[in-house]
Amino acid sequence: MTPRPTPAVSALIAGVPPGGIRTFGQVAVRVTGGAGGFELRHSLDSGGPGESLRPVPVAGLRRLALTTLAGAFRPLKSAPTLAVGWRCVVEDEPALELALNALYPGALADWFAAQTVPIPVTDLEPFLGRQSGMYAAVAALGAEESACLVRACCHPTFCLKRRLWRARGLEPEAVAGKSMLCCLEPCALLLEFARTAAASAAEDRVRRPASTAEWDSLRAVLEGQTRAQPELEADFGSPSNPRRARLMLEWLELTGRPEPGPAGGSP
Repeated sequence: MTPRPTPAVSALIAGVPPGGIRTFGQVAVRVTGGAGGFELRHSLDSGGPGESLRPVPVAGLRRLALTTLAGAFRPLKSAPTLAVGWRCVVEDEPALELALNALYPGALADWFAAQTVPIPVTDLEPFLGRQSGMYAAVAALGAEESACLVRACCHPTFCLKRRLWRARGLEPEAVAGKSMLCCLEPCALLLEFARTAAASAAEDRVRRPASTAEWDSLRAVLEGQTRAQPELEADFGSPSNPRRARLMLEWLELTGRPEPGPAGGSP
């Protein structure tokens, strides 16, 4: 028996004409027409000839999503690091659903759930409050610290999911700057990062720089580090981890930029 498409995949491509494209995360889904087929490729490859791209069957998409183009492991499948240079052709909606779930596990169902009102989300505060054992310390994070944590961990540099759950002091995110992918609850990666943030918050944080020049220099160094491509993205114990640099940037912003002194030095 041929599997029937779920309402989720039907809703995703509803209204897309033959030849049209729906972009889901970093994947461009083109409606090829004819017998109702579809072609998937990286959105950066959407305008080029298909013959120049490596054909990948649906069964090979999960392996494709495991690593970046450089071969680094991708612990977060919604990270903006999906490899380019491939195409996958599927014959119908059930096959399209299998393909999207291989690239973005569970994302199609979450997107469809987010079309309902009210959206079924788990907000940050009760999520952190339920933690125990080695994660118990995360419940002690203050409102400003929690906001810094979320802005750093969920920054579009690291994740394309649009955060729909609320954190203390932060409203849900808009589609602009992210993607159609939806985040309905804090993920395991954020929880582990929260443990790192809680440990750092218990120690001395970034001290207020003495001058505007020092503040600007430190900010520039941290900005550069957030764009680094680490071997292990989720290794929060590494001093060079880009999420740690983004968190330091958030804490630096809390200190505020010093007012320039008479000669542009210390106030």
